[in-house]
Amino acid sequence: MDVRKGFEDISDKTEDILEKAHSPSSRSGHTVERVAKMDAAGVDHEVIALQLTKNSRHGNRYEPSEVSTLLKVHEDNVTAVGITAAQARQLIRDQQDTAEEIEGNWSPAN
Repeated sequence: MDVRKGFEDISDKTEDILEKAHSPSSRSGHTVERVAKMDAAGVDHEVIALQLTKNSRHGNRYEPSEVSTLLKVHEDNVTAVGITAAQARQLIRDQQDTAEEIEGNWSPAN
């Protein structure tokens, strides 16, 4: 094993250990960035999807066609977030208000 490979292995293991303490949003960002790096390096989308599937702790199955969605998310988030916190809060609030309104007006059919 050459020295560079040894340092890369140590770096990868250290990064993997540290990521376990990260938040889900941070881990998601890391994953999307890695998908973009693999795509830029020419890794086939079938291989990327297979790796995501094999790493899924919830048994999710990823399709090669879904990799392009992750790439779009990465592209849109290089310089800014795709959805701001204020937008997300307002959309969630609107959804909850709509759900409450529908539930309040619901009556069983006679």
